Amino acid sequence: MVTVDLRRRLQEQRCTDKDDVCAHLAKLHSMREDLAAMGHSPTDDDFYAIILGSMLTSYETYISSLTATSTVTGNVLTPEQLMSALTDEYDRRTLRTKSGRSGGDPNDVAMLASDRGGKGKKKILGLEDSLQNDCDGYEQDLLRRL
Repeated sequence: MVTVDLRRRLQEQRCTDKDDVCAHLAKLHSMREDLAAMGHSPTDDDFYAIILGSMLTSYETYISSLTATSTVTGNVLTPEQLMSALTDEYDRRTLRTKSGRSGGDPNDVAMLASDRGGKGKKKILGLEDSLQNDCDGYEQDLLRRL
């Protein structure tokens, strides 16, 4: 009964406009891990669909282009790759909001491409510590599991 309830709660998760996307994805990942520990982990296809269904409608265009590119190239994204791409998009949107649309100085934002754990992530420089670390905990946890 506990696994049925947890699976139902996993499928009903929704990210709202006020939610942190990284925290939302970390919660989904944690719930999947809990189900796996009970021997009832959703398949990659099911979890991929759960992630897609839980995201904000404002991400629909990004997700559509991501899945179209995946289909055209013949590279099927894993749930972990999808979460990483959504995290990157969240970071990009947060940066754009902080630097350009909320009166911040666009010159204060510097991007430096660096190899972060071999995954080609971008390291963000010149921002407040809180913004720099928004997704670090989730990404580190995800990278440990890969």
